[in-house]
Parts: sequence; C-alpha cells; structure tokens
Amino acid sequence: MSKKVSSKVGLYELALGRTIKALRHETGIAQEIFAYKIDVNRTYMTDIELGRRSVGIGVVRKIALGFGMTVTELMAHVDNTYNVMAQSWIDTGSVINDL
Repeated sequence: MSKKVSSKVGLYELALGRTIKALRHETGIAQEIFAYKIDVNRTYMTDIELGRRSVGIGVVRKIALGFGMTVTELMAHVDNTYNVMAQSWIDTGSVINDL
C-alpha cells in the first residue's frame, strides 16, 4: 500500500521519522519511553515520527544519543531511508508505506 506525500511534508522529514520509528522497533522501546529517555514531549515525538516536524540539531543529537549513536551514524540511517523513499517516489509517484 502506498501513501502520497503531502506538499506540506518533506520527504526528508518523513525519512527521519521512519528511521526513528524503525530504530525504536529494532531496540524494542516504546515511543513514550524513548521520548521520556531523551527528554522530548511524547506528542512532539509522534509528530517527528510522522514527518510533521522539522527538527533542530539539538533534538537530532538527543535522538542519536538515545540510540547510543552519533549524529553522523543516525543521519546515515536517515539517508539510506531517504534514498529508498526517493526511488519509490521516482518509480511510482508515491512513497512506500512500510520501510
């Protein structure tokens, strides 16, 4: 199933959100617990994961540290997700929903 990307949501914001969600699932940590761990409001974390927010470097750093990685490592994951999503957009005109 595919989902069109709204003009208000950037593909990179979606890639960041999907990456965070995937990493949380891989580590088995609930969103609410992760948000608390990195000192970010849970609803703000939801918006980030849904690609509704552009986040500053301070929050990106908190997220990276929450996963025990550097900002560079986190952004490498985001870039990989972005590349898959961008290729999907090129191939089909939509972004695959489950990465």
